[in-house]
Amino acid sequence: MIDILSNYGLVAIAASLMMTIAWIVHLKYKNGSLGDIPWCFGNILFFAMLVQANHNWSAAHFVMLGMITFWSLRQGIYLTKRIFKDPYDEDGRFKKIRKDIKSHENLWFFAMFQFQAVLQVLLSSCYVVCARDSGLSLGPIQIFAIVLFSVSSVLQTVADNQLAKFSKDPKNKRSVCKVGLWRYSRHPNYFFEWCIWLSFAIFASNSPLALLAFLSPLTIYIVLTQMSGVKLSEEVSLSKRGDAYRDYMKETSSFFPMPSKIQRGVK
Repeated sequence: MIDILSNYGLVAIAASLMMTIAWIVHLKYKNGSLGDIPWCFGNILFFAMLVQANHNWSAAHFVMLGMITFWSLRQGIYLTKRIFKDPYDEDGRFKKIRKDIKSHENLWFFAMFQFQAVLQVLLSSCYVVCARDSGLSLGPIQIFAIVLFSVSSVLQTVADNQLAKFSKDPKNKRSVCKVGLWRYSRHPNYFFEWCIWLSFAIFASNSPLALLAFLSPLTIYIVLTQMSGVKLSEEVSLSKRGDAYRDYMKETSSFFPMPSKIQRGVK
């Protein structure tokens, strides 16, 4: 078993290399979304690499790898198809960033891609804890984590499909999606993404250094609510939908699902 800093070092090297390759490809298309591809697929490599380095393969480790692989492939394949459908059509979040950059655009984006690699290292905390646990087994805590992961994956898919169906209708071009799960949270897809990372941490929560595993859901919560997720998404939505989206913001929870203020009778 290698020491804990070496575990993080392995992830750092792999993440930086993958993000550098993505940045080089990005130079051709000028599409910052290309960083999302290693962000997803890299997780399979990170966990498998860490377990192999610590020589701790067990049934529980294979289950964890299966959960990570399912999440990574679902997200990664979807994003890869969406990006390469028209690789020159950059996501609105990155268009705004590119617009705000005054000079040295490529250098800024290189730094941004590498910052994503740093975040991947922090997110790998639950992988490090799990991979180092030679006694990891499938107990009640792990079963609960699997259930949470499964339910969250299904509901994230439901939320994505509800938004996609709503967006395809030309009548809804400037309307705000309030159907299904979107009545209870402005970003249910991000919330269930956080729940998936929480399930990874819970899976490792009876391992040595268990508290370190919860650095992963904490990191993804900050990323989703304060950085590239909710914040940038809502800036784009406000620019497109104006007062309609402002009203939606007043009525509906930003992240954690709950009845809207209208449903609760709150003025």
